[in-house]
Amino acid sequence: MGRISAAFGRLSKRERVLVSVMLGMVALLVVFLLNVWLGSGVSNLRANVDKEQRSLETMYAKATDFVAARQQVEARRSQAEQNAKLNITERIANIAEQVSFESIDPRGNPSGRKKLAEFLDYAPPKDSALARKRKTSSRDKDKHDPLDGYYRRDVEVTVRDNTTFDAIYELMEKIEEARDLLFVTEIRLDRDKRRADRAGRGKVVVSTYYYEEKKDE
Repeated sequence: MGRISAAFGRLSKRERVLVSVMLGMVALLVVFLLNVWLGSGVSNLRANVDKEQRSLETMYAKATDFVAARQQVEARRSQAEQNAKLNITERIANIAEQVSFESIDPRGNPSGRKKLAEFLDYAPPKDSALARKRKTSSRDKDKHDPLDGYYRRDVEVTVRDNTTFDAIYELMEKIEEARDLLFVTEIRLDRDKRRADRAGRGKVVVSTYYYEEKKDE
């Protein structure tokens, strides 16, 4: 430090002024660079904070949809578990008891109101697994099919002659509105050749879905 002071003292007045100005400029340059570096750091920090905040807002917004979807899935699962004990044939018959129509005799004369349930016959229910059958291997042992444990039960309902289309459509609407996961999955109806408002013999397939933890195939 002493050598620097001695060397500075040997400089002329003009040289000392120039050196002082240069040192001052270097100091200002260092301060400017520090400000730029700190400013860019703060800007980057703010940008990162804003980005993280937007990500959190998006995640929170989607969380509501996720919870709602999860609740719907759980509600369906709960209903499917209850449907394992549902007597679908009996349930269809009970709904058909709520539907009536004006019947006619073979000559076409009115014969009073009849319940649609009197004109339906039921085949035995048929169950089928919804999950795809796959070969078991060490690689697939840990894979989980979301449809495992879910089954479909179908009942084929035969509709006799001399019913009305309106009565059958009303039955289908009531089935779809039932809180038992009942669905009309197939319908085949013929029209009576002599009376346009009357249905000939036909078939309606009603299905439901249920869940069981273990079931022998």
